[in-house]
Amino acid sequence: MEALRLARQVLNAAPELTAADKVEVTEIVDSTVDEIQRARPNVRRLSQGLQNIAAAVQGIAKGGPAYEATRAAANTIGIPIRP
Repeated sequence: MEALRLARQVLNAAPELTAADKVEVTEIVDSTVDEIQRARPNVRRLSQGLQNIAAAVQGIAKGGPAYEATRAAANTIGIPIRP
């Protein structure tokens, strides 16, 4: 969860993203958080969300720490995200 909070902060502060892009990526982060909090999370949905978040923060100049945190969190629950 902390990784997703960090990703949300980095994405919302990124000058590289348009306002519309920030809204869309924030929705992906929020839906991924919601999925994690379910009693029985859908692993495919989590995988897709985490991979999309990692890809979004990877392309941002200051996104390195958020990318690594997202990647580490995904790996912890068995979802590999390749560098």
